[in-house]
Amino acid sequence: ENLAPHGSLAPPSPPPSPPTSPQTPLHVLHVGCGTSRLAEDMLHHYPRYQTITSVDSNEEDICFHHSLAAKTQTPVNDTHTHESPSPPHEQERTRTSDYRVVDLSITPGTLPPHFYDVVVDKGTLDCALCCDEFAPGLICEVHRTLKPQGGVLVLVTFHSVEYIVPLLRDCPG
Repeated sequence: ENLAPHGSLAPPSPPPSPPTSPQTPLHVLHVGCGTSRLAEDMLHHYPRYQTITSVDSNEEDICFHHSLAAKTQTPVNDTHTHESPSPPHEQERTRTSDYRVVDLSITPGTLPPHFYDVVVDKGTLDCALCCDEFAPGLICEVHRTLKPQGGVLVLVTFHSVEYIVPLLRDCPG
């Protein structure tokens, strides 16, 4: 996505699905979304993804998504909402992409606990690892938001498995 024009990319492969019924709608969290269009692509290509919450600490990036949505008349939820997504029974037919200004490494508890089936991270943990104080908060917050049974973390990283797995395994909780 950062190496080629957006339109030239093939549809993204779906992240592995948690062990649920094929009809069960999934809730996805995209951490450190930046200006990535991944959320829209996932909503377009994968009907099981009911809500995709994309968060970034950079307000300009979130504003980019809202201005893009206004130009294309694509509904997105409010930039600064800190409320939890609606319970699943209230979202039965609505599929939404929600963009929020949130820094998961320093604002724990902003997102609902054990709500997300899939968390996607494309390099945010790599950036957080450059500063000792941010990585533990990010890892713990991702762990807190994932469903405890069957939640899936899709982690795109430049680090080796030997380095990353112990960090994730040793997360408190």
